[in-house]
Amino acid sequence: MTPQRFHQLRAFMAVCQTGSVSAAARTMHLSQPAITKLIRHLEAETGTALFDRARRRLTPTESAHVLMADLRGLFGAMRNVDVTLNGLRHAKGVQIRIAAMPAIGTHLLPDVLPSCIAVRPELRFALSVLSSLDVHHMVGSNGADIGFALPVQGTGSVTVDRTLMIHAAVVAPPGHPLTRARRVRVRDLVRHRLIFFSQQFALGNPIGEYFSQNGLEATSFVETQNSACACAMVQNELGVAVVDIVTAFAHRAHLEIRPLDVECVFPVQVIVPPGGSPGRDAGRLAALCTDRIERINREVMG
Repeated sequence: MTPQRFHQLRAFMAVCQTGSVSAAARTMHLSQPAITKLIRHLEAETGTALFDRARRRLTPTESAHVLMADLRGLFGAMRNVDVTLNGLRHAKGVQIRIAAMPAIGTHLLPDVLPSCIAVRPELRFALSVLSSLDVHHMVGSNGADIGFALPVQGTGSVTVDRTLMIHAAVVAPPGHPLTRARRVRVRDLVRHRLIFFSQQFALGNPIGEYFSQNGLEATSFVETQNSACACAMVQNELGVAVVDIVTAFAHRAHLEIRPLDVECVFPVQVIVPPGGSPGRDAGRLAALCTDRIERINREVMG
């Protein structure tokens, strides 16, 4: 594979994962015209249309989905090589390779890892923060010893060790009308500007399904695929959002958190490679995460 083809494929995957040329450009630190040029050259050289450009939006074609499936394996293998090389560089002690979705990798594991090290000072960790889809691919290809991710269909074989039931909660700016009540009625959310999770991402499913099942139709003011991004937008008073309580709890200094009047949960799976089970240290890590989530659940949900 030539360097040019590799850059083309990276640009293609970035557009597919972020949903737009502008977001892909920010991710790759390139200009929008540069991303567009890479994509068009890839299509021209392969003679394949990868995006439907109707209505000024890029929608992946069937050919694009086939290519994405192969590229996830390729880029997943490359990440595994990086993890292995880093592990060799820091080979002293026992290393646990962790792959985690952003809510867990950014807001939960940093609080939990010190307790693991207190028990076993020789432990070393390699933490990759990825989308749930990429976590499944990384663990399924033995690139990580343990993973934390939402369920994803059709990602191959992994073993589910346990499921962490993380409640959803409303985050709103201080003084927002919704914070007057101890619990927020879901029906009241539709009256306010809502920062919503796009349904093409796993986080959107529990919330979107609840709205659909109960005949509610919410108009999203902003869509995102990241709960921390949703909290940042709420902090800037762009609207209110329903996010996982782990992320909400991490932003409690700047936002008001209220439970919903109905149960809405994100089922985060703790996964290990096919046919495996967590070792003693990875199992202790999973148990500490479970305890931490239960404490946050009790504090936020009451």
